[in-house]
Amino acid sequence: MGTPSTFRKLTQAGGRLGFYMSDQARDVPEHPGCYAWMLPLWLYRNDLGDFLSLASNVLNYESASKVCSNIPFSWEDIELVAHRHPRAKHTEAKAKTWKAVLQDGEAPAFLKETLLEASLFMRPLYVGKTDNLRRRYLEHVEGKDQWSNVFHARLSECARALNLKLRVVDLLFVSLKTPGIPQSLRDKVSDDEYNLLIEQVMMQLCQPPFSVR
Repeated sequence: MGTPSTFRKLTQAGGRLGFYMSDQARDVPEHPGCYAWMLPLWLYRNDLGDFLSLASNVLNYESASKVCSNIPFSWEDIELVAHRHPRAKHTEAKAKTWKAVLQDGEAPAFLKETLLEASLFMRPLYVGKTDNLRRRYLEHVEGKDQWSNVFHARLSECARALNLKLRVVDLLFVSLKTPGIPQSLRDKVSDDEYNLLIEQVMMQLCQPPFSVR
């Protein structure tokens, strides 16, 4: 198990953990590392129900909202069709509190800041491992290579469907610089094999909706 000092070292000055928005692209390190694209919780809608539903639809994106399956029997097949309808729940009391906060003079700015900070608790939209974090950041933003373009296209498709002005460059990029593999391991495992292993473990556990399955 990790110790508290492991996590303190990540966030101290000069630590390996970084958070970047579009105006900080030049600060993304040119270093091997793991990364995640996160949805920044801007106040996308003033109505609580609309806000929750919109964020939930992005966080639970699935390119195929309808799934069909055939069940074969002796003389006939039965087709089952399942439709996904993500729905966020809230009470009238919460909606009333939300409205009161937004109508206050100073509270909306406080709420926006809190929501943005809470973005770190959200499910990542995409995760990966790379030998150059800054290069990979730019590839995703510009949709340059095959895999980056898939993420770029899927996010664009989702944004159009939800009538949401959201691009890759608008997301929060979280990076973790990683050390190279030990010399003793190099005769058994290549850098590429190690990177692929880390990436696949992250994908299996995080289940990011925009990553290639």
